[in-house]
Amino acid sequence: ILNSERKLERQDLWVIESFGVGIHYTLQSVIIRSHGQDHILKRSVGGDWKGIGSLLLYICGTALTFVEPRLGQLTFVLVALIWLIPDRRIERALLAE
Repeated sequence: ILNSERKLERQDLWVIESFGVGIHYTLQSVIIRSHGQDHILKRSVGGDWKGIGSLLLYICGTALTFVEPRLGQLTFVLVALIWLIPDRRIERALLAE
């Protein structure tokens, strides 16, 4: 990503952020597995379409950035817009219990 001949570019930051999303998803999966499939976190997250979809969009966006940077950036903006919609699944599960 970085070398001494060029500056850190905007698409480099998106690549770094996509790794953060991957780490978040992996950590969530490890926590769920360690507590069992009947844990409240597993029940509240369910299929986690937002998390999986975001990870897939980040992977696509990263690949698109190398082809056409604006398409990659558009993909990253789409992920940000998806997450502007509040995800209240965990909150609802905790209140129900």
